[in-house]
Amino acid sequence: SGMSYGIWDGREVVRHAGQLCMLAPGVFHKKKAPTEGEGWIIAFSSDSPLLASLYHGVIDLDEAEKREIAEVFSLGLHCFTGAVSVGCEGGTQLSPDADPLILECFKKRLELFLLGLHRRYGRDTTKEKQRENAEIARVRILLSEHIAENLSVEEIARLAGISDSKLK
Repeated sequence: SGMSYGIWDGREVVRHAGQLCMLAPGVFHKKKAPTEGEGWIIAFSSDSPLLASLYHGVIDLDEAEKREIAEVFSLGLHCFTGAVSVGCEGGTQLSPDADPLILECFKKRLELFLLGLHRRYGRDTTKEKQRENAEIARVRILLSEHIAENLSVEEIARLAGISDSKLK
């Protein structure tokens, strides 16, 4: 069927073969059923509202984009262990013997790739939506950083720089 079923932050998601799924850092995701012709899942963090606007997106890549992301991931295979290779679970870990030059190339190529996707798919994203996506990303990061603390809504809103009602 070329589809994969998974869970992102507690909701079921259907992903078709060849699609790219992008998640904010710390978002729980799990593949429920394997498929042939898997796509890619990227969980990344960015301070850029442009890139943060891509969080939780599912994009159908064209052939050139598929080749480009495959090249980027091949650099990642030299730097990380774990889920970069197909079929692995448990996330990626930076390899202790990762070459700093290759790692930097990987980061820059991935960032440029994501910026290209934003240019292609994010044109109709309004400034308000970009700001909202950045706020949501900031709240998610804050929650993951303070997961062991019992923060109130007011404290989280203050840390995120938004109003209590906006957070609610």
